[in-house]
Order: sequence, then structure tokens, then C-alpha cells
Amino acid sequence: LHGGIPPGTLTEITGPAGCGKTQLCLQLSVIAALPLAAGGLNTNVLYLDTESTFSATRLLEIAANRFPDHFIEDNSLNLLSKRILVYSINNYDSLTNTWE
Repeated sequence: LHGGIPPGTLTEITGPAGCGKTQLCLQLSVIAALPLAAGGLNTNVLYLDTESTFSATRLLEIAANRFPDHFIEDNSLNLLSKRILVYSINNYDSLTNTWE
């Protein structure tokens, strides 16, 4: 990614089925929402799901397994999940309505 994904931007992730797009997006979401002290960006995430593949269960599994010291308590996982806003986008109109 040559330096990462710039914060505050809209980034489209594309590729063939099964190549890890959803996994990458879930992991990036966790890192962005983590507190600064845990190595995150301490920010909210807008996750635009165009393939209906978002899994809250998988997101929490990634967070708990990747950062076990931070997510010792269930409350930490709950706080993380509240920082990630998920919108299902099925067409151009639903995308533009998200911005309004």
C-alpha cells in the first residue's frame, strides 16, 4: 500500500472473490477504531458494505485475537463495535443517500 491508506478518505478495495478484501477491511476498521495507546487511530469508521459481507462476529474475533491485551474485557469490544458504523450499499442511489 506504499504508506497505507490516508485517514479521512474514501478508499475502494477491489479484487477477485476470496482474495481477502473483507478480511483486510475488517482489520483496518479495528486498527482505526483502537485507542492511540493501543496503537490505533482512535477514530470512528464508516464501513460501506457493497457485497453484504460484513460480519460483526468476525470483526470482534479479529479484534480479540489481534489485540488480546486490549480486549481482555467484553466492555472494550463493545466500545470498539460502537465506533464502526456499517452501511449496506446496493446501488448508486443508496451510496449518494449515505452522504446526505
